[in-house]
Amino acid sequence: MKLNINYPIPNWLSDRFFNPVRDHLSCCKLIFEVLNFVYVADDANIDKDRVNSFLRIEVSQIKRFFFSLEDKLFSISFPFRVEEKGNRITFYSGITGLPINLELVSDCLSVLHSVKNDFSLEVLVDSLTEPDILPETWNVIKEVIFFETGYIRYDHDPDPARLCEYNHPLNHLDIFYSNSATFKLGLYERHDAETFSSILDRGTNCHYLVTYSK
Repeated sequence: MKLNINYPIPNWLSDRFFNPVRDHLSCCKLIFEVLNFVYVADDANIDKDRVNSFLRIEVSQIKRFFFSLEDKLFSISFPFRVEEKGNRITFYSGITGLPINLELVSDCLSVLHSVKNDFSLEVLVDSLTEPDILPETWNVIKEVIFFETGYIRYDHDPDPARLCEYNHPLNHLDIFYSNSATFKLGLYERHDAETFSSILDRGTNCHYLVTYSK
């Protein structure tokens, strides 16, 4: 099933989605925050003309969440199957095939927030054995924590204090999230959300790297 669905993000929720992503735990939490938001947004009447940030869910040869806020774009991949019925979408576990409902999303967020700064199996097990946690919670969390989220960010950053054509170009991609792995790819042109999506979509023509020259 191919999907391309856009959601305006209320201004009061923007910080939840656009806080810097520094580790895999942050990505895992973000995936469940998106599910939580989407299920609620289906019943909300959000005025897209009064917000400045958006979420797009794209399912084709890729399964990705795209986030846009003015000149900043970023994307992560997610592991779940998605179905659209009417004007609503539902996410399904790839392990159990069962729908991931709001209660399950809430449990997953509760467990992940208890972990704090690293994936301590001891903390995970303790959280998962709480009496009010659904038994299928571990299967869903496991899908996410062992999944490659493919984090990538596009930035148009004209800040003169940071701007440098050799190591902080005006337009660039940031690949990966941790300080030990991240690097930048400079871009000659300003990119919009559609071009950014095209770069990541295996169903479109490849984009090429070229050596920088003035």
